[in-house]
Amino acid sequence: MTTASAEVIRLEFLSAPTAFCHSPADRRMYWVNEWSHSLAVVDAETDTQVAVLPLGTGQVQPVDMALNSLNGKVYTANRLTYAIGVVDPAPACDEDFDDNGSVDGVDLGTLLGAWGTPARDLTGDGVTDGVDLGMLLGAWGPC
Repeated sequence: MTTASAEVIRLEFLSAPTAFCHSPADRRMYWVNEWSHSLAVVDAETDTQVAVLPLGTGQVQPVDMALNSLNGKVYTANRLTYAIGVVDPAPACDEDFDDNGSVDGVDLGTLLGAWGTPARDLTGDGVTDGVDLGMLLGAWGPC
């Protein structure tokens, strides 16, 4: 018999999330909050929240949200003002280990700290090595 397990992801919201969508393009989940009308961005691989974004359509309840898989934008609908909130997520880059939107010294330190292990392998060969370092340096700067 297999035993199921559950894990709780704590979001930095003032009230409960009401809808979510997943973007395979940037490997993130987007959770909308119905009262603050903000969007929590969660890294789908690590289940950690990386940002809370205001949607700019007022503090009233959104009706729903959707991901446009063609352009990568997340849309929310506001039920009282009929406004549509649009979030255009920054492109993810594999070399940006701390998800701050750029490849920088923190990411370099993370890669070097994982040297010889599979932890920060960017090439998929099972080891963090000089080839991965070259990829990181080649992606240096904003994603």
